[in-house]
Amino acid sequence: MVASLRNIDDYVHLAGNGLMAISVKLLEELSNADYHVRQRLVNNRSSNDTTVSYVNDESGFRLALFNDHMAFDKVSESLRIFLKDGQELKGILRAAIGEEIP
Repeated sequence: MVASLRNIDDYVHLAGNGLMAISVKLLEELSNADYHVRQRLVNNRSSNDTTVSYVNDESGFRLALFNDHMAFDKVSESLRIFLKDGQELKGILRAAIGEEIP
């Protein structure tokens, strides 16, 4: 969902969401904004609720991803699309500059 956010107003409406990616350009624009941003979303998780971090556990991440069939399929699909788009881009660049690109 975050990839569809295009301006700082979209992000401001999600203020309070601690797990969100934001582009450098929009982050810069937000830091220079002249209006107050207040928290709109509240984390209602209990103190016993634990979020798993895989920052230093690649094998644990890979196992969890493998066991989540939908996530595994979506990541695989996304990588195939990314690689196909990369090949298409190389073709466009080859045609534009007339040189061999590996």
